Amino acid sequence: MAKPTNIFNIVSTRPRNCTLQGKIKYTIASGDISRKGYNEPEDMRVVLIALGIPDSAIVLDDAGFRTFDSVIRGKEILGEAAFIIISQPFHNGRAIYIARHNGIAAVGFNAKDVTARYGLKTRLREVLARVKLLMDIHPLNTKPKFSGDKIQLK
Repeated sequence: MAKPTNIFNIVSTRPRNCTLQGKIKYTIASGDISRKGYNEPEDMRVVLIALGIPDSAIVLDDAGFRTFDSVIRGKEILGEAAFIIISQPFHNGRAIYIARHNGIAAVGFNAKDVTARYGLKTRLREVLARVKLLMDIHPLNTKPKFSGDKIQLK
């Protein structure tokens, strides 16, 4: 298992809290598996189970190579027209924009923000990600990298 990032460690307690309060039925662990020995969804699943979320309430999406893909796949592959996105405030803004542009009723739950140590690099990356997002949505009309078979949530 790859070492979970500081950002994931901060975010991971929010799904547990929401699940225990009955606000969500499933936690979708969406992430990248493109490199050998690197499996974000599985790493998330291990941490979420350790936090007390039942394995039966965790859905793995291993084609969430970026936020754009994860959000659109939530609707197109998992069949969800409404969902909660749990992440840091800087990330939620972009994810909600993607969702609303694609007819998804999404709300964001903000997790604790990254520390100053990780903040500058993360914020610079976010500026570039937002520029790419605007290009993807408006002039390019980009689609997710992989579509795949529909997954039925029970």
